[in-house]
Amino acid sequence: MKRRYYQIFALPAIVVILVTGCGKNQQEASQKSPTLKEESRKAVPVRVQKTKKENFVEKVEASGTIKAIYDVTVSSETSGRVTKILANVGDWVERGQTIVSVDDELKRLALKQAQAQLLSAQSAYQKAKRDLERFEKLYQQKDISEHELESARLQELTARANRDLAEAAADMAKRQLEDTQIKSPVSGQVAFKYVELGELTSPGMPVATVVNISRIKIEIGLSEMDVIKVKKGQKAKITVDSYPHQEFLGKVNAVGMKADQQTRTFPVEIKASNPEGNLKPGMVARMEIETQIFSDIVLIPQASLFYDSDQSYVFVVNGDIVHKKVVSLGNRENDKFVILKGLEGGENLVVEGQNLLEEGMKVEIQR
Repeated sequence: MKRRYYQIFALPAIVVILVTGCGKNQQEASQKSPTLKEESRKAVPVRVQKTKKENFVEKVEASGTIKAIYDVTVSSETSGRVTKILANVGDWVERGQTIVSVDDELKRLALKQAQAQLLSAQSAYQKAKRDLERFEKLYQQKDISEHELESARLQELTARANRDLAEAAADMAKRQLEDTQIKSPVSGQVAFKYVELGELTSPGMPVATVVNISRIKIEIGLSEMDVIKVKKGQKAKITVDSYPHQEFLGKVNAVGMKADQQTRTFPVEIKASNPEGNLKPGMVARMEIETQIFSDIVLIPQASLFYDSDQSYVFVVNGDIVHKKVVSLGNRENDKFVILKGLEGGENLVVEGQNLLEEGMKVEIQR
């Protein structure tokens, strides 16, 4: 009985202890709550950048391989043995200058024969022409028949045709003689020579390659989004790895109207002066084509932008409160965007710490 007595009185004591303990926990929680609220109202540290209006040059970037303005393989148009080589590799030749001479003895004889035949045909034609004039007078005087007149006309017509054939033969013989002097069709340097003295040539056989790099061209392919911005005459800045700190200037020379069926890009040709010959055919060039110049626009870093559905927005600070502003984006230039609407310049744009922000939050600008 004594043992059961202790158990009855021990239960109330335990209840009292538990109630006291719970009361203390609630009191401590109530004391900590204001601290959490204060933390939620604490200013968020951010860094800002003052927006400003500036000029912006829209550019289209591309790369391509440099080609010489003239890169011509000169071929023989006649058969014969090479008798002279008048230009070697590295020599500068003018347009129309002879590079290689081929034996012309037979061609000279053929021309002389053709000229003699032409002279004979011209004489025969002059005689037939005078005879026709005389026969026409006699016919008017009724001294000859109409049949005799028609015969004179046919003789004059035949003589004229023979003269024309002889003239064509003489011109052909002259051209064949000229073809023995193989000339450069362009001004430039001899890059390759394919024949040696005494070799036989034939029509279509290459004898030399002439290259002119005083001007160069670069052919590039642009997407449909870029090609609509490019126009003939626009400036292009050209850079190559060989001259990393030097820019070369060129212009758009032609813009293709049809896309390549395989690459789905539109061909564009850039031309540039190359008086010192620094740009060599085969080099890979990078280009920036200046397509449009904008004045008094706001540019902002891409990192400051947020996207929500179909809207773009940024955070700006007014006093110590941050506000969300919807903006309309224009062209992109490297890591910056053109702002068409939403910012006027002079705003404190949040550029660091923006990921923690919401509309109306208190912020502290870090210097």
